[in-house]
Amino acid sequence: MSNEKVKRGSAGGKAVYMKYGREYMQKIGRKGYQVMHQRYDLIPYGTCDFAIVSKETGKIVALLSGTKIPESGMVQSEESANDFSIPF
Repeated sequence: MSNEKVKRGSAGGKAVYMKYGREYMQKIGRKGYQVMHQRYDLIPYGTCDFAIVSKETGKIVALLSGTKIPESGMVQSEESANDFSIPF
């Protein structure tokens, strides 16, 4: 995302905050959180990341780190995801 878009988005957020106040921003933040967790699961991915997985399709929508989504778009079961060995 370009720096200009980031600045405009930030200015828009500040304008909404100034117009409606802190309570309104908390309310929409809480609603966004609830909807996110109704639609998606967070599944551990790799050693230090989480995949945002659609509850409806089971496909990875995004990674919390922002890295590229894997080709398959599917997530392993929790049992196989935790079944790893550390080479020494």
